[in-house]
Amino acid sequence: GGGGGGGGSREGSGLFKRLVSTWSFAPGAHPGECVVHFDIDFRVSSVLHAQAVSLFFEEVSRMQINAFEQRCNQLYGPSVGRGRRRR
Repeated sequence: GGGGGGGGSREGSGLFKRLVSTWSFAPGAHPGECVVHFDIDFRVSSVLHAQAVSLFFEEVSRMQINAFEQRCNQLYGPSVGRGRRRR
């Protein structure tokens, strides 16, 4: 299992039948490192909504990740070796 984590969920509200986002954290391979996983699980209410989501989902995900990284930089300073991202 991983370390701490957090997330939120919504059930049956308009565009999404289900939307769960989870951040999880685990120790890295070296001192001072942390592995961060960001997962989004969703189900849309209709085919029309699925088409709408496909237009903006990647950008919204990127915005959440960038905001997280900016906040980490504010709290802990810029990272020395930026980790790689998997999509």
